[in-house]
Amino acid sequence: MQKFNSIKKLLMIAVCLLFMTNINLKAQSSLITRAYAVVTSSQGNPSSGDFTVLLEDTTNVSQVKVMLGSEADSSDLVMYTFNYDVNTSLPSGFAWSRSGNTVTLQVGTFDAQSTYFGSVSIKDNNNTWRSSYNFITN
Repeated sequence: MQKFNSIKKLLMIAVCLLFMTNINLKAQSSLITRAYAVVTSSQGNPSSGDFTVLLEDTTNVSQVKVMLGSEADSSDLVMYTFNYDVNTSLPSGFAWSRSGNTVTLQVGTFDAQSTYFGSVSIKDNNNTWRSSYNFITN
């Protein structure tokens, strides 16, 4: 019975740590509520990616920088800075669209990976880069 109580306490501590980590990840940036990338792959073709960024507020945004890498803190697959609400003169395969506070960014093609490490940063109207919102996807 004592062993069962010890396991129960250990599980409770693990759950609390996971909960605190999740809260910390959400609080990474004061302008980004959530961000993720959806990567589409088909055999024999390069992968393509769409970033979705949910902003808390859109009135103080001048640029959105996205990075996608095969390793943490890497931008070996994609790194591009979009000017806010500008959807012209983008590289081939890139696109910007916004509906309210949700921004969708197409980021071209790149080599397929088993895991992708993404990052989104916002530059405000005072020319200051805010904290990055980082995520992992596969």
